Amino acid sequence: MSAPRSTHYAVALRILRYVKGTIFHGLHFSSQSSLILRAYSDADWAGDPTDRRSTIGYCFFLSDSLISWRSKKQSVVARSSTEVEYRALADATSELLWLHWLIQDLGIDSPSVTLHCDNHNAIQIAHNDVFHERTKHIEIDCHFIRHHLQQGVLHLVPVRSIDQLADLFTKTHPTSRFQDLLSKLKLTGKEVWDYLAERYSSVDGTNEYQLGLELHHLRFDSGQTLTNFYNKLSNLWNHLAQFEPTWTCPIDAAAFYAYRDRSRLCHFLMVLPPDYEHIRASLLHRHPLPTVGQALAELRSEETRKKNMVYQHSQSVLATPVWEALQPSSQSVRVPSPKNIPSGSQKKYCSFCRRDTHSYEDCHSRSKSKRKEYHNRQTAVVTDSSGPSPDSSSSTLTAADVETTVTQVLSRTNLHSSAL
Repeated sequence: MSAPRSTHYAVALRILRYVKGTIFHGLHFSSQSSLILRAYSDADWAGDPTDRRSTIGYCFFLSDSLISWRSKKQSVVARSSTEVEYRALADATSELLWLHWLIQDLGIDSPSVTLHCDNHNAIQIAHNDVFHERTKHIEIDCHFIRHHLQQGVLHLVPVRSIDQLADLFTKTHPTSRFQDLLSKLKLTGKEVWDYLAERYSSVDGTNEYQLGLELHHLRFDSGQTLTNFYNKLSNLWNHLAQFEPTWTCPIDAAAFYAYRDRSRLCHFLMVLPPDYEHIRASLLHRHPLPTVGQALAELRSEETRKKNMVYQHSQSVLATPVWEALQPSSQSVRVPSPKNIPSGSQKKYCSFCRRDTHSYEDCHSRSKSKRKEYHNRQTAVVTDSSGPSPDSSSSTLTAADVETTVTQVLSRTNLHSSAL
């Protein structure tokens, strides 16, 4: 890690390629398999070029299902391939005994377990009671394996190297050999995926029709936000995308995805309410057309602006007070109260010609009939209003009275000017 080289980079890329290529690999367990245990044991003698240590590996199957496996680098250097193969048999025998006892504890009658090995010398040593100098260093392993052979717990069977499944756990292999071993171990999951594709391929047309129908009837509701509506629309688009064809040509794929994005943009804008017509026209007249995400961002800004305007218009504002005496049905106005008449001359004051030498009844500027009419109208004025007003002693007149009063004032003013 402190001084990485190009070789380390190549190894890292190899690991990533392996992980990417085995994402969908998994164990396959059949519900109709028999409960017969079988095992494979193998070793790679002096396979590590650095320290020449060997790697052993084994795997166990319950019928055709892989249930246990191991790959381990030995801690000592083996002097012969037979030695390392025999030690691999010893490790496999230990795992075999544990699984055999486990199956018996579950109430399953387990016969002798078949253990496959591709080294004939190791098999002969396991069956031979005679030891010599070449087997003294593995005498304990020999006694261990031979004991269980005589007890009938395991049965050693030779197997060809090409059929040795444990070979996958001991060394690297070419791609073809590696894929062949994976298929024999049932780690590819190909059978499972083929079954699922065959099982559910008949309803693809129905699902596509239902999704298309739901997309066609989807509309923007008045109480719905743009974000919630777009999430529903995007969910339907993603489900329909699984029915799209797979493009092998990059140029055709890019052209198809560009056309699909334009279609989604147009469909999204078509279902919007008329309130967003100006935004819709602005988006459609741009070149190049914006993406659906960019259009959604601008529409959300417009939605926020409208919400702020509605909130401002709903707030209360200050207004001038409306007096209770001013009823909508009665168009009334105030006339000057007696307080506006000059003091000291209230006994003799003509409200018509505004002189203090005589009263209104003695005014000669008006005819007798007009003086009588004005006197009757003055007595009919309401002096007590129904509510408070700026001047508590004010009186009210109707619209017709105001019009008559204005006419009389104008006529009186003309007469007064002529008299002067």
